[in-house]
Amino acid sequence: MPYLAASLRPIILKGKINMTNGRFYFPSTNVKLNAEAFGYWSVRWSDDLAEHYQTTLCKGDLDGCATYMSCYLTRLQLLALFSAAHIAYAVYILKMPSEWNEDIKIGVRKCVQEFRTFDGDIISSGLAEGFHSFFYHSLEAIIKDLFDDAAENVFNPDINNVTKDFINTIEHYHFNDGKMTQLEKTYIGSLVCRIPCTIFESLDSMGVIITI
Repeated sequence: MPYLAASLRPIILKGKINMTNGRFYFPSTNVKLNAEAFGYWSVRWSDDLAEHYQTTLCKGDLDGCATYMSCYLTRLQLLALFSAAHIAYAVYILKMPSEWNEDIKIGVRKCVQEFRTFDGDIISSGLAEGFHSFFYHSLEAIIKDLFDDAAENVFNPDINNVTKDFINTIEHYHFNDGKMTQLEKTYIGSLVCRIPCTIFESLDSMGVIITI
């Protein structure tokens, strides 16, 4: 996750996020973030990754795939999934205190308010609500895959909850009649199913800890 060190510049957050009393500590960069700031940056860090994954998904040699994979709603889906993986790591791996939940939500909401569409416009309240819906659905799916189910073949796209939720959402918003092909599902699933663990491994490699 090389974008982390370059992104963690407190001056960027001046006047936006309360940086006092840091709780999440990144030893490699000597950076401390409180819960609100961690929520905010979990979304900001995810932006470049979402863009990269969307570009990769659009390269699939599938009829019509690029049509729905290239839209802004799909970008929000990916952004929500990456963001939710950061928060899942904080809650289930770092054992973040539950009383920090509201501050995390505030940070996420503040970042979402800064989103801009592909045309450069600030996103509508409807799109913002869509992101939050995607975010909580993704968080629930991650928990089922990595903590509730604990299946040995959790990375099988056919049973992976993250993949199923992602695909079901695409079909809901982009298919008025019928569903995407199995080939499309397999292609998308192979790229999406490991996203949470990719984030977990990256945060783990940086040695992030919680300090009280």
